[in-house]
Amino acid sequence: MKINTFVFLSSLVFTSAQTRYLKRRGNRNGGIGYGSGQALGYGNGYGNGYGNGNGHGYGNGDGMGADIFLGITAPQCTEAEKEILIAMRKEEKFSHDVYAEFYNAHPLRCFQNIGNAEEQHTSLIKQALDIEGVTDPVEGLNNGDFNDDTLNNLYDNLVPRGQADLTEALKVGACIEQKDIKDLDVAIANATTSYFRELLQRLQRGSENHFRAFTQNLGTTFDRDVECDSIMNNKK
Repeated sequence: MKINTFVFLSSLVFTSAQTRYLKRRGNRNGGIGYGSGQALGYGNGYGNGYGNGNGHGYGNGDGMGADIFLGITAPQCTEAEKEILIAMRKEEKFSHDVYAEFYNAHPLRCFQNIGNAEEQHTSLIKQALDIEGVTDPVEGLNNGDFNDDTLNNLYDNLVPRGQADLTEALKVGACIEQKDIKDLDVAIANATTSYFRELLQRLQRGSENHFRAFTQNLGTTFDRDVECDSIMNNKK
C-alpha cells in the first residue's frame, strides 16, 4: 500500500486533531510507527500505525479471509440471514464511501486504511451473496448511492459534517463502527448457519479494530453513547 507524504502540511492551519496527529507521528529519528496489523486472512492486514515518536503504532488488521467459504458450494442461509447479508452489503459500501470522502478532505491514513478494509469486507459479503444466489443490491451504483433511502440520507448528512472538520470526521467514523458492532451483536446472536456466523464475527472484529483506530486518533475523551446519538440522528 502506498504511503502518502504530506508535503503541504506546513501551509495548513491545523485543527487540534491534526496537531495531535502530527505529534503522534514522531520525528525522523524516532520512527513513524506504521503498524502492520494482525490479519489472519489476507496479507498483513491494514496497519493504522500512527506512532508516538518511538515507532509504536496502532495496527488495525482485520483478520478477514475467504477461508470461511471453503467447501461451501450450495446455499445454506435462512431467508432472514440472506436479508442480513443484503443489508450488510449496503452498509459496508456506505462505510467505504464515507471514509473515501473523509480521506479526500483530510489525508489521514486511518481513513484510507479503514476504507480499504471496508472494501475487503463488502467483497466477502458479495461472495456470500453469490453462494446464496442473492442478487447484489449495490451492483453498478456510484459512490454515495446505496439503493436505500435511510443510508442515502445518512450519507448526505454525515459527509458534509466530516468534510468540514477533522475531529468531526473521526467521531463520525467511530459512530459508524459502533453502530455496526451493535447491529452485528444482534445478528450473531440469531445466526444459525455456521459460516454465516463466522463471517459476522470476523466483520465485528474488524469494526472493533476500526473503532479503536478512530478513537485513538481523536486523542480526546469521547462519550460514545451521547455523541453518537447526536451524530447518527443529525442532532445539532
